[in-house]
Amino acid sequence: MNNAAFDVVAGLALLYGGIGLVSAFAGEAVSAALRLKAKTQQGLLQGLLDDVNVRKAFADHGIMASARKASGGRLPGSLRGGDFVLALLGGIAGAGKASSFPDLEAAIRALPDSRIRDVLVSHLPYAGGDAVRLHDLLADWFERTAGWHGGLYGRRLRLASGVAALLLVGGVNADSVTMSNSLWQDGMLREQILQASAGEQALSQSGGGPYKTSFSPPVYPSTTLGYLKGMDEDIRPLPLGWRQDMNGSTAKTAKIEFWLLKAAGLLLTVLAASFAASLWHRLLARLVKAPSP
Repeated sequence: MNNAAFDVVAGLALLYGGIGLVSAFAGEAVSAALRLKAKTQQGLLQGLLDDVNVRKAFADHGIMASARKASGGRLPGSLRGGDFVLALLGGIAGAGKASSFPDLEAAIRALPDSRIRDVLVSHLPYAGGDAVRLHDLLADWFERTAGWHGGLYGRRLRLASGVAALLLVGGVNADSVTMSNSLWQDGMLREQILQASAGEQALSQSGGGPYKTSFSPPVYPSTTLGYLKGMDEDIRPLPLGWRQDMNGSTAKTAKIEFWLLKAAGLLLTVLAASFAASLWHRLLARLVKAPSP
């Protein structure tokens, strides 16, 4: 499709998508190296289980021991609501004790004053004396609370990807304005070359003398090839890197207007690439069937 507008749109889409993909993988790598997901989960559990004895009983429960074993001795990055409630209520009731509703209620009310006790006591009236109902209510409460912390992890992950996008865009000088300008002129160049080819007939009729096309002043045949070649060298290279500004002059001689336009173009690329990285995160999360950040 010999259309400059199509070239600009397609080129920018590929630019944003490519940088966004690299930034998304960089964010995932940083998240894995820093164990952001596990640390967010640990912060969630420490905030919920504010009583030391409850937290220890929860950590010593068989469900949590198995989860740590499966995660290489570390706290898992995600925990289902059902497993959380089973470990919590099992730790409160104690090993070998009945898990009937009266026993659970007595164990909950015997806890020292804490936020987790207040949460558990507040759910008792809605359970209607049914231990299974209490379990479901607490599991739903944990899922909603963990969902908020999952959003916190997602923001941290997007921040890591945004920083990666910023470094990548700044490193390769991925300026949206420069890219758009180059792609637009590249499309115009193809049209001009087509017009130049149409001038071959005029060239043959001129007997080697000067001729005029719609895109240039009168030129001699001997200079036509050099003219098009020079124009192709100025326009066609991918406008990445800090070698030249978009006008072809060195950056040292650029004025304040150039740097303002450059900053706007780089910022636009960072924002668009960060949005693309967020989409890549969602796609990767669906591919691995993990909760989306």
